[in-house]
Amino acid sequence: MPDWRAARNHGRRWAEESALETRRLSDERDALRAENTRLRAALELIAAPKGEVNAVGYGRTVLIDTPVPEAIPMVKEALKAQGFGTLTEIDVKATLKEKIDVDVEPYVILGACNPRLAHRALAAEPDVGLLLPCNVVVRPHEGRTLVSAMDPGLMAEMLDHPDLKPIAEEATRLIDAALDSLTGS
Repeated sequence: MPDWRAARNHGRRWAEESALETRRLSDERDALRAENTRLRAALELIAAPKGEVNAVGYGRTVLIDTPVPEAIPMVKEALKAQGFGTLTEIDVKATLKEKIDVDVEPYVILGACNPRLAHRALAAEPDVGLLLPCNVVVRPHEGRTLVSAMDPGLMAEMLDHPDLKPIAEEATRLIDAALDSLTGS
């Protein structure tokens, strides 16, 4: 084989190996970033004063002393007081038990929607519907109950649409008010 062909083949192998290594390092970097985000969120939650709404990870979170079963109707009422309806209620514990016979702690996902805000958001950007309704999770956490709602600001950032920002800011204020009301703040 002529020298130029050997050099070309060597160059191709080197490029393929470099691309694989670059992908591996990129995946490793992404995994480390995800772990860093998870750990920061856990630290922020641990350091959170009782009853204070915290922006943790991609949620707005509060800890309350009410057990999960009693907290769920309280959360629904708090959301309703701020104009949010509960469109869905997913009992993850019951679903996992029924579908794959696994026992887990209570875990409920409420699909909350403020029709006025949803209408404005959909008018500005129809694809925002892919991110609706706003999920609210109710679950135990270290002997207390964690209530966490999706941060509407992240939806606006994800879609990068200027008309969504004021809608997300209003939704954040309303969600924070609902969460605050659970703590008596």
